Amino acid sequence: MRQAIIRSGLLCCLVTAMTTGCSSSPRVTYYALESAPAPESKRVPSLSAKKIMPSVSVETPTVPELVDRLQLVERTHTNQIEIREFHRWAEPLKSSIPRLLADNLSRLLESDRISSYPQNMGSDADFRVFVDFQRFESEGSAVSIDALWRIRRTADGTQKSGRLRIREVTGGGGYESVVAAYTRALSTVSSDIAQALQAEWSAVPAQK
Repeated sequence: MRQAIIRSGLLCCLVTAMTTGCSSSPRVTYYALESAPAPESKRVPSLSAKKIMPSVSVETPTVPELVDRLQLVERTHTNQIEIREFHRWAEPLKSSIPRLLADNLSRLLESDRISSYPQNMGSDADFRVFVDFQRFESEGSAVSIDALWRIRRTADGTQKSGRLRIREVTGGGGYESVVAAYTRALSTVSSDIAQALQAEWSAVPAQK
C-alpha cells in the first residue's frame, strides 16, 4: 500500500513537471523604430540668416486599423494576414511614427524647432504636418508604405500635400530586417516632407 502511494506521488510530480514545461510560452520580442543621421546628400539647405527658423509640429498620424496594434502584422498571401503574437512593437505606431518623423525632419532641416504632438502645443506651431498612412504592412520579403502627407501653415491656413508609395526590400534576417525596412521607408517620407517644408519656408518673406 505504501509503495502504491509513493508511485502515485511520483507520477503526479512527473505529470506536473511535464505540464509546466509544455505550458511555457515563447518569449515575446519587442522592436522599436529608430531614426538615423541624415546623409549629407539628403539634407536641405539652411535658411538665410535673415529668416527665423519656423516651428513645426508633426501630428498624430492615421494608420490602417489592421496594423494599429502592438503585434507585427504580415501579409502571407493575397488575402491572408498573420498577426505575429510574439513579435511586437515596443510602443504604439501612433506614438513612435510622429516622433521618428520629427527627429528625421530635425536632422534633415538642422532645426531644433520640430517636435511631435502632444510633446508640444501643435496649434501654436508655424507649420503642422499630417500624415495618413493608407498602407503600412510587411509582405515577407519587403514592406510597403502608402503615405498621404499634408503641410498646413497656421498663419493663413494654406496647405501643401503629396503622396508616396514606397516598397523597401527586407533582405532577409528575420523581423529585425522588417523593422529596418520600415525605418528606411519612413526616412524617405521624411525627406519628401522636408523638401516641401523648405519650399514653404522659402516663400515666407524675410524679416527686415
